[in-house]
Amino acid sequence: MQSQIARIPYVVTMRKMIIALRSLRGNILAALSVIVLASAPGVCSAEVIDNFPGTAFLSALGEPFSPYFAQTFKALPGVVTDLAIELAGNLGPDDVDFHVLITEVSGSGLTFHPTVVLFESDTVTFSSAAPPTVVHIPLPNLALVPSKTYAFILDAFVTRDGSDGTALVATNGTYADGAFYFNQGFAGSSRTDHFADQWFFAESIYPPDFHDIAFQLSFAEPDISVGGTVTGVNPRRVVCKNLTTRKHVTILLDGITAWDCEAAGLVVNPGDRIWQTVIGIAD
Repeated sequence: MQSQIARIPYVVTMRKMIIALRSLRGNILAALSVIVLASAPGVCSAEVIDNFPGTAFLSALGEPFSPYFAQTFKALPGVVTDLAIELAGNLGPDDVDFHVLITEVSGSGLTFHPTVVLFESDTVTFSSAAPPTVVHIPLPNLALVPSKTYAFILDAFVTRDGSDGTALVATNGTYADGAFYFNQGFAGSSRTDHFADQWFFAESIYPPDFHDIAFQLSFAEPDISVGGTVTGVNPRRVVCKNLTTRKHVTILLDGITAWDCEAAGLVVNPGDRIWQTVIGIAD
């Protein structure tokens, strides 16, 4: 299969570059040269997976009950910036402490397992006496592959301290592109053991109101300094070269459609000449 050079229409505005690739057959080698302009904040548009409001509450996340609640979802284009869930206090005397994970997954239904952890938050603390409350967890502009299935997991195992504290988790069974799972942490003594263990599939146990966690997951166009996004191609890697300083970085993408050359280590100053080469397969 022959490689091809794609002519790329592009816009460079205040150091933010958007690249649109036209679909071609076979491998694509896409390259362009641009002048980096002065730095200024970018404008981001947002999309949201909206599975609010909650229609029921399920017991219970935390000690001594289930340490893991998981919800799968299909990623939207862009980077994920915020997760919102609704919790209500349940049993004390301790508060409920947990981490939020974003993971890759394997299988679905009765064969579901979380696999690679892509993000883990700091400890989130929620009062076991609190009324129903929407909790927002900021996410670090995490780039996910659009339409690929991932999971967010409320992990109360990692914060266990031997003192009881639980929260009810709001549910809403109308999200069509994912499912709710939980694990009681009985098998083994580590997260790795629990990820490999059998997970309970809510749809096989509970009525429809409990088939999904009630949540909102916000995505935004990446606010890139020097980098890009592509459409019409499944990118494998991009090489960012600063022709002025003769330095370069290579970013492995593996299907992710957005990248940031400066975050990957390329030093750029206003007026530098930047050359980017995108290598991938046309859709």
